[in-house]
Amino acid sequence: SPAYGNQEQQFPELPRTFVDIPVDKIEIARDWLRQREDVDASRLALYGVSKGAELALVAASKIEGISAVIAIVPTDVIWEGWGSGAEAGTTSSFSWRGQPLPFMPLPFMPYYKMEEEIAKFSDPNANARMRTPHDAGREAYPERLNEARIRVEAIDAPVFLVGGDKDDVWASGPMARTIKATRDAAGLSTELYVDPGAGHYLSGDGYAPMYAFLDEEDAAVEARLRVQAWQAMMVFLIENL
Repeated sequence: SPAYGNQEQQFPELPRTFVDIPVDKIEIARDWLRQREDVDASRLALYGVSKGAELALVAASKIEGISAVIAIVPTDVIWEGWGSGAEAGTTSSFSWRGQPLPFMPLPFMPYYKMEEEIAKFSDPNANARMRTPHDAGREAYPERLNEARIRVEAIDAPVFLVGGDKDDVWASGPMARTIKATRDAAGLSTELYVDPGAGHYLSGDGYAPMYAFLDEEDAAVEARLRVQAWQAMMVFLIENL
């Protein structure tokens, strides 16, 4: 529940920054749905985009009762937490039962730099390059990869992945391929859609207007992948729910 600048925090009981976000809150949502007469709680899916895809995959690897998982522009590891008041290199993005989960560090990305990059998304002439610290973290701390890795082989539900090799937020294309390879090795059902020319904005049906800061060629590639992935996702949900 962020509170950027002078904004009031909507839900004070939740973290205000990307630090120690409690994954176990998903259990509360699951149990609430199970109590509803208008919901078939035997058919629950998780859908997450970007940081939400990180959350969805971590949650599905730890929580029972999930029938399908959709992760759009995902990551294969848990990343360092960031935000106002967070000390660089010391915090995780997510926690489980009150304990921070192992994470990959984000070198060269203190809070103010992250804010600078986020601000570029509203400037059509600027290129927000949030991928740099993520790539640097993998290169600088290879010994931490296994511990920070999301245990996707522990997700017994089918998983649907969409990524882009031209992603400037983080390497969603390669990371989605890594997730699929890990699950393939475990004999688990995984569907993957990746385009070499696609970036980070791959959520949606492809028919809504694309972001103004994308050039025409990039917008066309991403729109095509959105359409393809959205239609395939509908089939995936019908088959698995």
